[in-house]
Amino acid sequence: FEREEVAVLRSRLAEPRRRIQIVSSPHGVGKTTAVQQATEGLQVPVLFASCPQDGDEAGVSEVWQMARQMMAAQRAPELVLVLDGIDAVFDWREAVKCEWDTDGHNGGCKVFCVRAIIALP
Repeated sequence: FEREEVAVLRSRLAEPRRRIQIVSSPHGVGKTTAVQQATEGLQVPVLFASCPQDGDEAGVSEVWQMARQMMAAQRAPELVLVLDGIDAVFDWREAVKCEWDTDGHNGGCKVFCVRAIIALP
């Protein structure tokens, strides 16, 4: 089974790197599965990372550095970095933006941040 959102994610993956993609919905509806399905069969490396549940922002930098090293080792022009559970990281927006800005506009990772939101009744 593949949700229609997977096609949207695939189209975003085909775009040049210019935006951080945020996949956001209530807990347990299939965000991670949709991103996994969208990245299957890509011709570029994909790094899935589960974010630390202790809120440590340094974990984002460590994973991003691993992605940069993976790109360099594989001589890949791009890489898809999926930060799953990013909402568990304290001030995740600032941590992600800092790493994104470090890469600049001359390449780097295409980034998908997967986060749960609280659905209020």
